[in-house]
Amino acid sequence: MDGISACFLFQNGLSDNPPKYMINPFSTSYKTTFLRRVLDFYRTALFGPRILFREMFDKELNIFREKPLTGSKILGMSKSIPFNTLRNIKDETNSSIISILGTALGGALRNLATKHGEEFPQMMKAVVALPVFPYPNTKPQNRFSFAFVPLDTSENIGVARLQTSSEYIFDTYKSPVLITNFIFMKAVGYLPVCVSKLMSKTAQVTVAVTNLPGPSEACYLFGGDKITDIAVWTPAGEGIGIGLDVFSYNGFVRVTITGDAASIRDSSDMSDLINWFQNEILEMSMHKNFSFEP
Repeated sequence: MDGISACFLFQNGLSDNPPKYMINPFSTSYKTTFLRRVLDFYRTALFGPRILFREMFDKELNIFREKPLTGSKILGMSKSIPFNTLRNIKDETNSSIISILGTALGGALRNLATKHGEEFPQMMKAVVALPVFPYPNTKPQNRFSFAFVPLDTSENIGVARLQTSSEYIFDTYKSPVLITNFIFMKAVGYLPVCVSKLMSKTAQVTVAVTNLPGPSEACYLFGGDKITDIAVWTPAGEGIGIGLDVFSYNGFVRVTITGDAASIRDSSDMSDLINWFQNEILEMSMHKNFSFEP
């Protein structure tokens, strides 16, 4: 069961009254013709596997992938970010919310590497979970595919770096990659656990990024107890030492970061990382008048 299924359970099974969605997961994000579906099928069969394995195994070298993972995790959580702020950045830069937050994390990781006197490459690779719209029902199942997205970690300003990942994500939705990767995940699920873990560990990725659209209004449980905030953490493991998770709830977005001790050395590094991440959001907002909530 994926995170969307867990949200459905929370919203429709546990809440006193089913709330509205921040993003309607049942709406069709695009329309397509029968001919386009046929062409997509053949593109997937011909080019999908080659693209997948090329992106999965291209060498990724940086300070955050130098050491084997320890298993010990350090957790961080941002202040609440107004959802409308992210939406305004998205509209003004013609980007996506997931690329905005991924770019902010890339800039923060660059600053962390600089803090320790380490060189950092101009690009970093993230594996990003992308939902497949529309969802046909609320049954527990996987509704996500994934894509390997380059994050620009150069010294350019945040808005300039944002364009790289945004363009790649938009191109991904038009390519056979999402369908190929969705089928690949299902196939890997039938393999022995030791084989699937080995494949995960060999993937050349620095960061895992996920985004869960939660309720757009406050939820209540047990006959009136208000839920004030929700945060979830992405597991960091199987060769990926840093995870970023985004959860939207009641008009705000809470971002959490999971770091293996091999990638994020201690709690002070995590604190700095969170602060730099928030500063990146402020920079991309073009210094408009908004503030983070506690």
